[in-house]
Amino acid sequence: GGSVLLSGLRIRLDPGMYSVATRDALRNGSYEAAEREILPRLLRPGDRVVELGTALGCLAMLAARIIGQDNVLCVEANPRMVADAQRNFAANGLRIAILHAIAQNRAGWAGSDSRVAFHLHRDFWASSVFATQGTVETIAVPTLCLEQELQRFGANVLICDIEGGEVTLLEAADLAGIERILLEVHPWAGTAPIERLLGRLADQGLSPDPDLSCFPVLALRRAPGDRVAAGRARTGHPGD
Repeated sequence: GGSVLLSGLRIRLDPGMYSVATRDALRNGSYEAAEREILPRLLRPGDRVVELGTALGCLAMLAARIIGQDNVLCVEANPRMVADAQRNFAANGLRIAILHAIAQNRAGWAGSDSRVAFHLHRDFWASSVFATQGTVETIAVPTLCLEQELQRFGANVLICDIEGGEVTLLEAADLAGIERILLEVHPWAGTAPIERLLGRLADQGLSPDPDLSCFPVLALRRAPGDRVAAGRARTGHPGD
C-alpha cells in the first residue's frame, strides 16, 4: 500500500498492482513529469478539458485544481484504471467525471453500441488498441464519438495520451472547437505517421508551441487568427 505526492496530489501506490518500473517512476517523480510541468502553463480560467487516457488521474486532478472539477471530463479504456483514478480523485477530495470508453473520430465511429478490442499490458500505461509484447488480456471496450463528446461537454482543450492511438484518432477528427491540445506522441508508431498527424493538425490551425513542447509531449495552440472560428464552434457549457 502507501502513496506518493506528485505536484501536490496524492497518488495511491500499490505494489501488488503496478510494475517495478511504474512504481519507480511514481516514486522518483518522473511519471508524467513533462505533462505536469506544461499543463498549468497551457490552461486558462474558463477552460473545459476532455482528457483521453486518464490512467491514474494525475493530469485530470491537476487540471481540476486549476479550472475546477466540473470543467474536466475523463475518458479511460482500462476498467482497472478507471477504478484507480476514481480512488485517487477521492483521496484528493475531488469528484471528476470519468467515462469507461475508447474515443473514435466521427468518420470511424460505428455507433453507440459498438465495441473495440483493447489490450491490457502488464504495465498499465502501455495498454492500448494495439496488441504488443506484454499484453496480458484483451477486452471489449465501449466506444464514443470524439467530436460528439467534445461538443456535448463544450470542450476547448484536449489532453491525449493513448499509446499510439492518437494518429488514427486525431488525423481525421474535426477539432474545430479545440483551442489547445496537450498531446503525447509515441515514436514507435512511426515517424511518417506522426508527421502526417501533425500536418493534419496544422491544417486545422493547431501547431506545436515551441516554448512549451518537449518531444514527445507537445503543446499545440491555435494561431491567433483562428480563435474566432474556434469560439464559434463551441457550444457553451451545458447544464448538468
